[in-house]
Amino acid sequence: MDYLVVGLSHKTAPISLREKLSVSAQECPHVLHDLTGKIPSLKETFFLSTCNRMEVYAASSNAQDSIRDLESFFSHKGQCPLDTIRSHLYTYKNSEAVTHGFKVISSLDSLVVGENQIVGQFRDAFEIAFKEHVTGTYLNQFVNRAFYVSKKVRENTAVSLGAVSVGSVAVLLTRQIYGTLENKSIGIVGAGEIAELVVRHLSEHNIGSLHCFNRTQAKAQELAFRLNGQAHSLDNLENILEQGLDIVVTAIESDKALLLADQLQTLMHKRKNRSLILIDLGVPRNINADCNNVDNVFLYNIDDLKQVIEHNSKERQKEAEKAFLIVEKEASRFMDFMVARDPTLVQLGAKWDGIRKKELERTMKKLSHLNKNDLEAVEKMTEAILNRILFDPVLSLKNEAGDERSWQAKDLIRKMFRLDESDYEGKDN
Repeated sequence: MDYLVVGLSHKTAPISLREKLSVSAQECPHVLHDLTGKIPSLKETFFLSTCNRMEVYAASSNAQDSIRDLESFFSHKGQCPLDTIRSHLYTYKNSEAVTHGFKVISSLDSLVVGENQIVGQFRDAFEIAFKEHVTGTYLNQFVNRAFYVSKKVRENTAVSLGAVSVGSVAVLLTRQIYGTLENKSIGIVGAGEIAELVVRHLSEHNIGSLHCFNRTQAKAQELAFRLNGQAHSLDNLENILEQGLDIVVTAIESDKALLLADQLQTLMHKRKNRSLILIDLGVPRNINADCNNVDNVFLYNIDDLKQVIEHNSKERQKEAEKAFLIVEKEASRFMDFMVARDPTLVQLGAKWDGIRKKELERTMKKLSHLNKNDLEAVEKMTEAILNRILFDPVLSLKNEAGDERSWQAKDLIRKMFRLDESDYEGKDN
């Protein structure tokens, strides 16, 4: 069985491609079952879809077949020719795949190095797959170890100390444009995590007014309350824009653009061409790119934040170098463990030995008349019986290691003896 990561990120693909590949939480179960149904060599899988990356993590019985089929999956979903999509994709196998995954969850591969949102995004992505029963012992153990590594990086380096987020960078960008946010009227579209981060950082500035827009007005109200702002339904965005917002930050899931160039052209005329800053943090994008061609409208998307981030991340980059060493060491340790100790055989032996010990303890209470040597003889006999029972199946599985039949046999063993129930702990270790 091989570990695989196939994907793309802000480092390898533009937002125009990333938005085509993004998958909402509601779509995840369907896409997961589509992947496992159409790619037989994917024995376990989950994928991470954020504004900056789309990655498939997998345990594969045939790496070459899985990579080929995943390339086709990305090509089809991204509506992009195979040769073109390959130029944006990266592929990692085994130790490189594990190292990459550890870097991602430790926020060493993020647009903003050290940001903390990735841990929750990683957990949410995996738990959806876990509940859909498309993961197993290989990915479960990998993810548990990934959480441990992420925690170790945070505790042993300052990579997250004073870390900026996409939300804080958006606020920083508006400050660089205007010089100050005092008396500025700001609109926030969306009420998710990114929108919350923007509002949190706006609280550090003496802004003029805050207007929060969302499909569910109650959520917008909750967000607006933090800065004594006003809540609106999404349908009211044009009306408030016409009244004179200076800055609009969008971060909402939407199948279609919230603002089009023709709309803005009309709105700007009604605003008497008062300048408007639009910061689109949505993936897929919330605002049509043509809006940037409208006079006095200045549109920025998430990829435009890179220069601001690079300027403000030099200190954290020094700490990131320390974090890389931790990640690489832990990845090596993890792979050594997985190679040296087949997890199915280890867990099978541990479960049966646990049963042996419980039954032996129960029986020993009835054998109090035996002396110490006799009791030790009974225990050794139970150990010998267990070893004899396990010897043939363990030897058979080891001899067929790497063969498709070996995987099928291990899968049957895991189901028969319910070995996967405690694989994934779902928390930082």
